[in-house]
Amino acid sequence: MRGELSLTNIKAVTFDAGGTLIHPYPSAGAIYAEILARHRITIQTPALEHLFSSALQKAQSTIRENLDETTEKYYWREIVRDTIGRFCPQKEKFSEVFEDIFDAFACAKRWKAADDAADTLATLKSRGYPLALLSNADKRYRQVFTEMGFDDFFEYMFISSEIGYEKPDWRIFDHVQKYLQVPPESILHVGDSPMRDGRGAAEAGWQYLILSPESEADGGPPYISSLSRLLALLPGINH
Repeated sequence: MRGELSLTNIKAVTFDAGGTLIHPYPSAGAIYAEILARHRITIQTPALEHLFSSALQKAQSTIRENLDETTEKYYWREIVRDTIGRFCPQKEKFSEVFEDIFDAFACAKRWKAADDAADTLATLKSRGYPLALLSNADKRYRQVFTEMGFDDFFEYMFISSEIGYEKPDWRIFDHVQKYLQVPPESILHVGDSPMRDGRGAAEAGWQYLILSPESEADGGPPYISSLSRLLALLPGINH
């Protein structure tokens, strides 16, 4: 998928969002369970975790294009339907539940930043690296990152629903590279998906690192066990 990792000439760093910088809090299943309970539907959190994970994996098996906010909301509607549709068969009731779930994930209180995310971003920015968010998501993330105070770390926030393509499509990486105005090989992308983040970055000619907390002794590049490992790998921009 890639050649030898080289971080000696990195001039900009982009980050995936969900699963990399932030995570649902306390978990996607717990949030679903809470909202369903308000609608008098009781499903245990572990069951919802399993159902949601399966629905998300199914949805992500296809790489989409021609994206916008409408298609993104429909995408999540189908994920929610696959997760809880059998427990909420009435169309009107399902629509009410879906809107509550969809809106919930636009609030920062439903997300938790990785423990080392803020310090890592702040340090990299102080070392002269332009930072950008690069996420397969919709405009809700703008609100989430603003409420969390993370938007100040980024020069740009690149959201797939606003660009029209999603990772690993090379076109979204090309779009970002033109804004960053540095050579592709001088951009490092950090994410948690070997396929979407890793393959996409590699095909665009970028460098990449995959966040994998389970990696033993980091497993060596391209895997890192924590965001803070970036601080040892990126000492600063050489001018």
